[in-house]
This record gives sequence, structure tokens and C-alpha cells, in this order.
Amino acid sequence: MSLCLSYFVMQRLWKFSDGKLSHTFTGQANKKYCISSAISYTNGHYLVSGSEDNCVYLWELQTGNIVQKLEGHTDAVITVACHPTENMIASGAIENDKTVKIWVQETEAHTDAMETTKQ
Repeated sequence: MSLCLSYFVMQRLWKFSDGKLSHTFTGQANKKYCISSAISYTNGHYLVSGSEDNCVYLWELQTGNIVQKLEGHTDAVITVACHPTENMIASGAIENDKTVKIWVQETEAHTDAMETTKQ
């Protein structure tokens, strides 16, 4: 699978094997900057992306449904990275924000929510 990064208000996931479009992910704001995305495999399969609405979005990889919108930045989130073995996401914002936030999954059994723990 390959992830297409673009200036469009969507992310596209392509299959390497046949070059066909696998899924389209929508919901984030992306008109001005080239915003990076990442795939997380640590607790399910999710596409993670920043957004120009100052949020981080998580989509379920197979359905394309938004499962969480992480709020906390004060400017466009242009980069994200997922930890390879832990339920942890790093997000970086620009201009007025200029912070990197680390998001970790709450450990309580009743929630799968992510929350920021460090800046």
C-alpha cells in the first residue's frame, strides 16, 4: 500500500500490487500546505494525518471512517509520526504554534481516546 500526500482535502491509499485506489480518507482541512500522514499498526490499523484546522485526524484504515479528532494545537498541524510499537503519536504544528505534541492512548479499559501528555 502507498499513501498519496497532496494539497487536496483528502488522503488516498493505493495498492502497490495493482496500482488501484484502495481507500479515500476525507474530513481534514488541507488547502495551503503539503501535510504528511502516517499509518499506525499498534492498536488496530489507522491512518493518521495533520490538518490545517489545527487538529490531528485518525481514520480506521479499512473503512475510511474518522475514529478520532485530536485537538490541542493552535496552528496548522503539518507533520505526524506514529511510534512503531507503542500507542503513541507525535504531531508538529507551524507558525503561531511551533510545538510538537505527544499523544498517548489512555490506559482505562472503557476508552480508546488519545490525549496529549507532553509538549
